[in-house]
Amino acid sequence: MVGRGVNKAGQVTIFVILAIVLVVAAASYFIFKDTLFPVKVSSTFDPIETNFLNCIQEKTQTGIKIIESKGGYISDPIFVSGSQYMPFSSQLDFLGVSIPYWHSVSGNNFEINQVPTKEEIQNQLANYLNHEVPKCNFNSFTKEGFSILKGDPNTEVLIKDNSVQVILDMDLNVGKGEESAILANHKVEINSELGALYSDAIKFYDQEEKESFLENYSVDILRNYAPVDGVELTCAPKIWNANEIFDTLKIATQDNFLALKNSGEKT
Repeated sequence: MVGRGVNKAGQVTIFVILAIVLVVAAASYFIFKDTLFPVKVSSTFDPIETNFLNCIQEKTQTGIKIIESKGGYISDPIFVSGSQYMPFSSQLDFLGVSIPYWHSVSGNNFEINQVPTKEEIQNQLANYLNHEVPKCNFNSFTKEGFSILKGDPNTEVLIKDNSVQVILDMDLNVGKGEESAILANHKVEINSELGALYSDAIKFYDQEEKESFLENYSVDILRNYAPVDGVELTCAPKIWNANEIFDTLKIATQDNFLALKNSGEKT
């Protein structure tokens, strides 16, 4: 009797294991079937995919330009105003465009450090694309009789030294006549020096924090174009034209700082 009980228990265990294996196998098939057995999409819908990839590329390039012009930001961090004691805020207003400072001092004399990480920049660009990509226009195709239904986008961005890679998971349910398909995974890679520029900017910022070389560079310019010390023996009074000095210093400062180049820039 005991032996029969053990055999029955063993048989039940085997059946349970087989059932678990079958469930896992079935679940794996439905989860990975599109990867393991990709469905061939009719060439009828190739122009739609090409148009969509071009739109993603244009939106990405626009986002990159915003990031490059705003110090690594698309969405501004919280604005901190200045005061009479410390008149500078946490952002520069340049022709109506706010550019966040990486380092500033608040009106009540607290240091503000807001250097964006590469991961934060990638997330901002991904969020920007999630918002902008659904605006891609397919009117020319709908006029030709195509039906196009857009799903919700989910974007991943990878910033490399010389390129930006975008992987967009967004269903496009397309159809025409008796043909239909789902265009799901979309990938573009754009030539861009955003990653290299960011790396150089971080090195530049760290060096400035340690050595204050920009301040020292400014003092050198001041001494070269508007002497601040020295002695001259003369019978005639020395007269300075303040406006001329200001104009000279502005031009000298502009020209000398424009001469600074990042490590990857050609002379």
